[in-house]
Amino acid sequence: MLAATERTDEIITVCPAREITAPRAPDLALGIPRHWWPDPLVNVHAARIEEETLAWFRELGFGERSIWIVRTFAPADYAGMPFPLAEPRELLLLAKYLSLWLLWDDVDVEGRERTFPFCGPAILEPSASGVTTLFGATWSALLRELALTMSPGWMATLCEAMDTWSTAALKEARTSKQRRAGLARVSYEEALRSRIDTIGMAATGYLLEYARGVELPPDFHAHETAIALKTLSGKIVGLGNDIWSLGKDWASGYVNVILALRDEHGLSMMEAVRRIIRDHDDAIAEFDRLARSLPSFGADWDAHIATWVQDLRHASLGFTLWESRAPRYAAFKMLVNGTPIDPSFIVPTSLAPRAAAATASAYAPHP
Repeated sequence: MLAATERTDEIITVCPAREITAPRAPDLALGIPRHWWPDPLVNVHAARIEEETLAWFRELGFGERSIWIVRTFAPADYAGMPFPLAEPRELLLLAKYLSLWLLWDDVDVEGRERTFPFCGPAILEPSASGVTTLFGATWSALLRELALTMSPGWMATLCEAMDTWSTAALKEARTSKQRRAGLARVSYEEALRSRIDTIGMAATGYLLEYARGVELPPDFHAHETAIALKTLSGKIVGLGNDIWSLGKDWASGYVNVILALRDEHGLSMMEAVRRIIRDHDDAIAEFDRLARSLPSFGADWDAHIATWVQDLRHASLGFTLWESRAPRYAAFKMLVNGTPIDPSFIVPTSLAPRAAAATASAYAPHP
């Protein structure tokens, strides 16, 4: 167990979730409106694709250590929660994509502070000189598989989003290293901007189109409201990430919006967490307000766009639910004066009893 404190009125400890016996604080809860909850909560095909995902990594040459790390991601949940309605073929590719993305982030981007360009032919052609690592070759294989279904224009847009993500993630990894060395302070606004950029929802917005087999028009993605919706989804998932990764980030010195807010404004840890929960719920309300203001993009597209917006809600909630139970975060649970930072989810009472019961069972805290 790790212990530290920067204030005389709070004792902060970090330990695995399995060692926690104290109850949750009842006022730490994320409010999720009824229409954000999908049915089913987890894709019905999720369980069957996990071993196939792990086998794919083995076939491409990853060692058992990497396979073990991917298994800790719980690929079935990692894809099945954000994409609850995807068909089996699409869900399997999404599980590969998301798992490769997180493994690459952990090992190469954060661990070795190195990346490679997604833009241009280097990532799409296995013989190109730019593909010189196992991660590069794996990304190339996966993107070529995507290109069998999606248009060249869509592929270029996805690769641009991934290139933007990798640049932001590398910058964040380097900033975190400087922070650990006492060479950098990160403001709340800087941490929030970094989290929105690195949480990956900009690229995920395009993966939602792959899951449905529909490419939305470029003028929709370029519209200011669509851009704002994608930014808000990044904020929603990013704030959830930093709530449940708080213990991990506290222990490692990694950039975290809660820690930045606490340091900048002299808040207690609990005050900072409550502020971030309010910001999360406000972002959901703002998302719904903006979604209602979307203009028509024509009779051929409006129904598809409405589906995409709802899918973006499901993906935002799905990633947040995954964050709340992911083993990578459960290993570093923070307690403040003995109270665990482990928020619950408020499910409106109007939710159907069957769905409410499933929610209570599926998202109960780990023992």
